[in-house]
Amino acid sequence: MDGRRCLYEANREKWPPDRLFRVMAQHVPKLYAPYLLTKNGKKRPLVSPGPSPNSKRMILFTDSNLSRVLRVDQSVTLMERRVTDLLRRAFRSGFDGLVINPGDSSRRVIHREEMHRLFREYAVVEGRRLGGGWVPTQGDKMLLIELEDGAYTVTAYIDERDAREVCDSCGGEPVLHPWDVIADRCLQSGAKAPYLQFGFPEQVLLLPRHMNELQGKGQEIWESGETKECLERLDQAVRMGQGWVNSREIIRRMAELRKIWVIVDPDGKPAFLDFETRVPVVDFFTSRDRAIRLIKALQQRGKELPGMEPRLVDARPLFKRLAAYEPIVWINRGAPEGWTSVSNGLLPAVLSEGPAASGATSGADR
Repeated sequence: MDGRRCLYEANREKWPPDRLFRVMAQHVPKLYAPYLLTKNGKKRPLVSPGPSPNSKRMILFTDSNLSRVLRVDQSVTLMERRVTDLLRRAFRSGFDGLVINPGDSSRRVIHREEMHRLFREYAVVEGRRLGGGWVPTQGDKMLLIELEDGAYTVTAYIDERDAREVCDSCGGEPVLHPWDVIADRCLQSGAKAPYLQFGFPEQVLLLPRHMNELQGKGQEIWESGETKECLERLDQAVRMGQGWVNSREIIRRMAELRKIWVIVDPDGKPAFLDFETRVPVVDFFTSRDRAIRLIKALQQRGKELPGMEPRLVDARPLFKRLAAYEPIVWINRGAPEGWTSVSNGLLPAVLSEGPAASGATSGADR
């Protein structure tokens, strides 16, 4: 879902803010910010009047062509930026909110109190990409702060530079701790989740559901019932062995899937991870953990995979889109029992729920 349509649907169907913010964080990684070019060559953000005298709201666009509504005397340039960075700038510049897509039917005003909730959703997505949080650390001790109920919790940051700035005043060094380690330390201190960006204007306390999402538990909920059973049957077929007979079983198991795990880029699109092959290769996984293992393995081999993460998506629409590329299919690549087709006929066979095309045999992970 593109950014403009996301906002338009939210306005039309009157989505509650939290639903909109979660969808935006998943599907709208970047926005355009208009900047005025001053006479001395500097740039300053174009702003809209806020709710009170002398207050300002940051203007943003989901699409560059929507900026045509702007009517200003000075030259304007659009800068595409990650939403996480834009929100941090908005907080630290003292803006009282955001105006997204002014002049369009998708226009949305986000007040300052809502900005914290929006930032929290984006921070969780960023934290999931990082695989952990930057925590000021001395030896085996993490920096803790006291909450209003008397419990203590971990301070975590999504940017190493912010964590280092805190370390300069509090001591220690910024260390990227995995989220499960941070979660354990929070529980030991009497809290359920860490405080993100503590000490900065955008600081926000995570909720338990955010902690579940950071550890992958939130998405695993979607694997309950039929989806989980179908993925387990596909996993079993992959582990059963190789050969044409097993290919037919894999086709049957893929045809019954409602959802499948894939690796997506920051725009939420399935990623082609084999850049050096003539024929596109697509990766499917029977669990989130298997996808994460492949990402880490490729990174260790020197591949840069910025912003890529596992996601559970609707299977059949994805198969239809990818079939047009005539790709080779990998299932659970990187695992000892990983399976691959050696022809590009697998997805058409899955879509027709028929036998594999001639020559669509499988091979071991290599």
